[in-house]
Amino acid sequence: MNEVLRDWYVGDCAAGVVRWNRILEAHGMSDRLRLPDRKFHRGIGMYSGFHFDPNGVPLCARGSGRSGITTGCRRRPIPSTCSASWTSRCSSPGKFANYIAPPRRGISQQPIDFE
Repeated sequence: MNEVLRDWYVGDCAAGVVRWNRILEAHGMSDRLRLPDRKFHRGIGMYSGFHFDPNGVPLCARGSGRSGITTGCRRRPIPSTCSASWTSRCSSPGKFANYIAPPRRGISQQPIDFE
């Protein structure tokens, strides 16, 4: 029954993606939305314990031990737009990247520049 409900949910999501892609096309945008493969990030069912990227490509082979734990795998694909320079732009206390609004106060009423 769970898979039947999941099929309906995926079908509903796919219809929404088709509708949004039509809107993008009508506005002259070349980008398109898509759903991840059904195997991506599964915690239950026949694909649980296996790791796939959003396109459904396996990230690694299943471990050979009795526990069935995968070894030497990335747990999630790393977005291609991330880099070390992106994360190290603002690393000093009290400084914020231009895309983050500074908070009104720091954690536990501390000053914003508290280390």
